[in-house]
Amino acid sequence: MRPPIIVPTSCLVLTFCAGLASAAIINVPADQPFIQAGINAAVTGDEVVVAPGTYAEIIDFAGKAITVRSSGGADVTILDATSVADPGDGLPVVRFDNGEGADSVLEGFTLTGGTGDTATIGSSGHGVGGGVWIYGATPTIRDCVIEHNSAFLGGGLFVYQGGLTLTGCTVRLNDAPGGSAGAMSSFQCDDGVTVDGCTFDGNTGQNGAGILCDFGVGAVVFTDSVIENHAATVDKSALFVGGDQTGTLTIDGCVFRNNSTPAVSLCSGALATSANQIARVTDCLFIGNSGDLGGAVAFRGLGGSFIANCVFIGNSAGIGGAVYLKAPGLALLNCSFAASTATEGSSVLFAANSMSTTLTNCIFWDDTGVDPISVAGNSGSFLTVNHSIVQGGWSGNGTGNLDVDPMFTDAANDDLSLQAGSPAIDSGGFDAYHTTYGVGLDAAGGARYIDDATMPNLGVGTIGYLDLGAYEYGQDEPLIEQQPSSAVGGAFQSVFISVDAPDATSYRWYFNGTPLGDDAHHSGTASPLLIVHVDDSTDQEGLYHCVVSDGVRTETSVDAGLVVYTDCTPDCLADLNGDGLLDLQDINEFINSFNAGCP
Repeated sequence: MRPPIIVPTSCLVLTFCAGLASAAIINVPADQPFIQAGINAAVTGDEVVVAPGTYAEIIDFAGKAITVRSSGGADVTILDATSVADPGDGLPVVRFDNGEGADSVLEGFTLTGGTGDTATIGSSGHGVGGGVWIYGATPTIRDCVIEHNSAFLGGGLFVYQGGLTLTGCTVRLNDAPGGSAGAMSSFQCDDGVTVDGCTFDGNTGQNGAGILCDFGVGAVVFTDSVIENHAATVDKSALFVGGDQTGTLTIDGCVFRNNSTPAVSLCSGALATSANQIARVTDCLFIGNSGDLGGAVAFRGLGGSFIANCVFIGNSAGIGGAVYLKAPGLALLNCSFAASTATEGSSVLFAANSMSTTLTNCIFWDDTGVDPISVAGNSGSFLTVNHSIVQGGWSGNGTGNLDVDPMFTDAANDDLSLQAGSPAIDSGGFDAYHTTYGVGLDAAGGARYIDDATMPNLGVGTIGYLDLGAYEYGQDEPLIEQQPSSAVGGAFQSVFISVDAPDATSYRWYFNGTPLGDDAHHSGTASPLLIVHVDDSTDQEGLYHCVVSDGVRTETSVDAGLVVYTDCTPDCLADLNGDGLLDLQDINEFINSFNAGCP
């Protein structure tokens, strides 16, 4: 029997009282006449709530972990610096330069009329961070509109030696006259930059009209965002990652549209990645971009970098109409290209003379120029094309390639999904895709590995029915309604992993890509509920997925990870219920014991 749990009453009282404490709400202008006055009055955890209106002021968070938010949203709550006198260190509309962290939050404002900080790395006439200046801080900005600001570097925002989380914001019509990054610049950002659900539109600048990231070791992440209508007057892509940026780059679910750099800029129109980082670009749409080297993308990166499930339509360049590859060990997987234009490499130009680069399960069609895929210099022996449709054919290294109409649904209206009967259906190479990218989803967020019973399985690898291109055919009625979830297990526990596919008639679970049968460690391997019987080792730790079928269609679930902990021994005092795990059940055991009181 376990000894009773004794908690001093004083601790309980202190904990209870701390739970009752609440942050103050300071209303502007009801409680304080100006936003800065509200910030000055606030302490850690407070909220400054601003009523709709136009406020002719600039604000400084002054290192405080507070939230400053509007009550009515950005459309009706405007911070306008146009008429504000320079206090001596410049005029960014919002300033974070006193070590603010992620709990310093700005939400729901339009920021306009700023010209940037001039005291730190800027100077008179050369401000940085017109709308927002961040120095040595990592704030959070949500649901804001940042527009009509101007600075030499970072017309909309400048992040220096810190980081940023930017969510649900629109950054538009900002300018970097004579300088760089009309929309946003991050420089030496070791804490990383995360952008989610944002729109960058119509910003201008000489050396980069859009976004510039360089000299940082922190991760740069862009998800579900739109970057469009940027036209640099000299060089740099709409999203340009400099060669000294070493933090991992992740771009997922983004749209790059109508971005351009001049024909002699040596840059791509939409995206350029760094040769010194691992870059992963997935589920993105690149449409109508133009540049010099790569109409859409100039792709560089360390080994392990790849582009997967992306769609390229109507991009153009002098070299590499859609993509210019110049780094070793890169991969393009399941991408669809249409209507690309270039004088050399109408879709892709490869120019790297060491280590292999592979294009797998891609479609290149309706291009204009010399060959959809071209190789510069003596790079040919390092480029391999496998299981792809290439208009005009591919005579270089590789296997399983076709020269047939992929039967896009409506390429003229930018729909590169597949029609019934397309030769791209069930023709892909599974192993390269799965090893590099995992099970994943297609570019539209639909399931991968849907077996079309009307088409032969001509693909190769563990699963023979992966489609070519960015879209998997047969998405109307997916079999799997709920994907399996990852789990955690302890020694001598049973862990349950399930898939919900009500119309399926057969199931087969896989462990790290190997089909399972019922044994001492697994049961239910041919059912929707897999039970993993964990022993005192980590042998059952890994990735599990399920292949389901209704007799006509076949789908493969996403991978569910199982993590096994075996280091909680029987004499671990914090394991209150003795199940070998430290988890919420132990907290419940504590609460139950406490509520039961003493005998």
